[in-house]
Amino acid sequence: MTEEEFLFSLKQYLQHDNKLDLLQLLASSEITFNKTSSFTTKSWQCKEYVDIRVPIPLKKEVLRYESYLRDVCAEIYIETPEYDFYGINIKALPYKSTKNELNNSEKKIINPNIIYDNFYNKVAPLEFDEIEKTYILEACLCAKNGNMLAAATMLGCAAERLLLLLSEAYLDFLKSGEESTKEIANFEKNVVNADKAHKRLDGLYRYTQNKEKVFEGLGFEKSNLHFAFLDFIRQVRNDSGHPTGNYVLDLDLNTIFSQYQLLYEKLHHLIEQLKNYPKVS
Repeated sequence: MTEEEFLFSLKQYLQHDNKLDLLQLLASSEITFNKTSSFTTKSWQCKEYVDIRVPIPLKKEVLRYESYLRDVCAEIYIETPEYDFYGINIKALPYKSTKNELNNSEKKIINPNIIYDNFYNKVAPLEFDEIEKTYILEACLCAKNGNMLAAATMLGCAAERLLLLLSEAYLDFLKSGEESTKEIANFEKNVVNADKAHKRLDGLYRYTQNKEKVFEGLGFEKSNLHFAFLDFIRQVRNDSGHPTGNYVLDLDLNTIFSQYQLLYEKLHHLIEQLKNYPKVS
């Protein structure tokens, strides 16, 4: 079994097992086989590990599933006379430039315009927020025309707007509860009014890290996972919006747009729930 076939089998397993959140996290992952020279209990057979490489901002979230992934990989792995499975390693996936060639199978996976058309048509009639909407629609148009750097930058701007809306809604939630005036003032100063997006996201993490049950009660599970995805988009936007030389591959952009589309209505529903928390039954 090749590394590509193993990754495909892993994703098929996750989909069949309804682990959609984990499947989303592994959308841009890669698999490498780490063959060692250490013997198993058999003197002619060596230990082999499966390295799962994921985007840096998502690594912490994937590590939460390490035990589950180890069991799945053990089930998928096919022992050979030379090697046997001895565990997994979850590692960071380095950013790539367009100098790296995509293999033919990756190029044939999907017509990317379907993704951009679907997202455009989904967002256009909705009225959640006009500013975010404007950036998303322009991002879709840029991507359809092959302007990947511009598309990634526009989508990053949309994500930053969404983060601000989420922070403002959480402030309304705090005001509706029993939090102290000091806590509310600190959140407004350090998160809502933060001068940079990464500070706002870090602050939101800190204030919400113990509120998972609250989010679940509002129908929004795995909040930390979704916040990590916003950070991933932010980092891609920074690379694309500045002359870093780190370019966005078509396949990576497809994945980012697909994940944003999955989160779009879910996050806006959460925002409305937080803003109107006292009215939630």
